[in-house]
Amino acid sequence: MEMEQEDLDQSLELYGGQMNIVFDSEKTISMVQGNGTLKGTYQMMEER
Repeated sequence: MEMEQEDLDQSLELYGGQMNIVFDSEKTISMVQGNGTLKGTYQMMEER
């Protein structure tokens, strides 16, 4: 997952300042905080 810093800051503000990232399976992810859970997908990328 790729996020700009501004998007990350907004997400953290909405979810109380902290998120736990859970890799549910090979391609799905949950971002969990007491106020809710965001579901998404991810892919592994080779560092350059």
